[in-house]
Amino acid sequence: MAIRQLHYCTQCGIPLIGQVNFCPGCGHRLHLAPTVIPRRPPLRMAPPPGAAQLDAKAPIERRLAAAALDLLLAGIAALVAWGLGAEVSVIVSAGGHHGSLLAGSLVVLVLAGYQPLFWARSGRTPGMQLLGLRLVSADGTPVGPGRAVVRAGAMVLSALALGLGFAGIWRDPTGRTWHDRLAGTMVIGPPQP
Repeated sequence: MAIRQLHYCTQCGIPLIGQVNFCPGCGHRLHLAPTVIPRRPPLRMAPPPGAAQLDAKAPIERRLAAAALDLLLAGIAALVAWGLGAEVSVIVSAGGHHGSLLAGSLVVLVLAGYQPLFWARSGRTPGMQLLGLRLVSADGTPVGPGRAVVRAGAMVLSALALGLGFAGIWRDPTGRTWHDRLAGTMVIGPPQP
């Protein structure tokens, strides 16, 4: 603890600089005694949001149910996008192969952007939100857009490796898959009672 010696006038309270016997402000005769002011302790950083929940490994059943629900919702969104793309192409160019190209592009865009959009926005897809799951960075901070896109791309690699990338859900003590490790993320569940 550092000690600073400060002197104040006992009559008017103004700070005194140096050793003086009379206050320059009010002229009061001074009997100086050092004032001890303790130094503040350093500020401690609060833990990142969600850090307290990092030990709450997401249950496998919830992860699978959330994935199935999100697959269903993404499929419905892709069908709507395909229908809109087909309608727009009929109106604009009277059909043709350009219409199927537009509809197909919209379907790919919806399917590729479904999970990363929700992860970057709130850390939860609708299925994850319904089942109480959240995607966070490995240190417990929220997932940003870049990390969400990397995780979505790495999920494709996990699937292309005959699904072995998903084995971490069962084998890893924290439930992290290949795509979680590549993106530096983890799925957490509700806090354990």
